[in-house]
Amino acid sequence: MEISCQLFGPLREVTGEKTVDVELEDERTVAEALHALCEAYPELRERLFEGEEVDFSGVTVTRNGRHVTQEDGGETRVEEGDTLRLAPPVIGGSGQSAFAYSATCSPGTVPSSLQPRSS
Repeated sequence: MEISCQLFGPLREVTGEKTVDVELEDERTVAEALHALCEAYPELRERLFEGEEVDFSGVTVTRNGRHVTQEDGGETRVEEGDTLRLAPPVIGGSGQSAFAYSATCSPGTVPSSLQPRSS
């Protein structure tokens, strides 16, 4: 099966690609997909893993718009056609990640916390 990995920030700089397709055997997990990505781009390993475990403190991962940490983390199942988005965590501000909003908002909507303040 094939899934797409969309990369942002320094992760994109490492690969030189916005999107990388990863080929996996059926019934695999997010962690296995990221291991396969690291086989193609070994320099990603230090940014994505702590030992054999996905290091979610260093990367925000969503599967089809939902944070995998809200599911089963690295053990979240992936299916044919899924899209994983990998972005560096955003720190500061309101404590909420702009990437989290981009992954969960409907197109054309902006949460009030991201709207400009009126004077």
